[in-house]
Amino acid sequence: MGETTPSSEEHRPEQHIRSVEDEASLSRTNEQGSAETKTSAKAETTDSNSKVATLVCSPGLTEDQFLSWTDGAKAIIVVAYATGTMPDRLVPAIQRRIQEGIPVFVLSDNPGDQHGIVKIMYAAGKGAYDAGAVPLEKVNVNQQAEVFVAITEALNRGLSGQALADAIRDRYAYHQGETKPIAEWDDPAYIPPHPRTRVTRVGGLTGQNDNDSSPK
Repeated sequence: MGETTPSSEEHRPEQHIRSVEDEASLSRTNEQGSAETKTSAKAETTDSNSKVATLVCSPGLTEDQFLSWTDGAKAIIVVAYATGTMPDRLVPAIQRRIQEGIPVFVLSDNPGDQHGIVKIMYAAGKGAYDAGAVPLEKVNVNQQAEVFVAITEALNRGLSGQALADAIRDRYAYHQGETKPIAEWDDPAYIPPHPRTRVTRVGGLTGQNDNDSSPK
């Protein structure tokens, strides 16, 4: 078969990401009143052609789903909550994959910031880090595609296991002489935004003046 010419948007390896809705049946009631099984996890995973599995934490993501969707992966990206926490029920699955020599990298879902996980603040999911999961400091969910490409390229160069974990950790870590940012929830001088101010998904703050008569 002849090769197809990639479009102008296809300048990086395909992530093969699909949502949980593609994998699980949605809950609905049929005409007889019986309900089908519902999977509410908001997760993304790679297909069998990719070396890197990507999963997004959510209250509905289970240990069995994690293990199923990372089966055969050479590396795993977990998008955790904004503070770097994740459900404790996922810890055994992450520990298992790390014990198998598969590095697990963690991105924070804090798109309004310009950094990643600079300090583990809370206990939820801490067992994953104790087991060797790698919190990435300089990047977060905004750079998810970049991190995917970096891991894929490192795998293609022959890195794997702990060598891969160390290489990616070092690439996205703050080094001596660099200023590590302080997370807003860890900054004693932090002043919360006005209640009428909302955080946008793409980052930054969008304020609304109290006298603004535009629709809210």
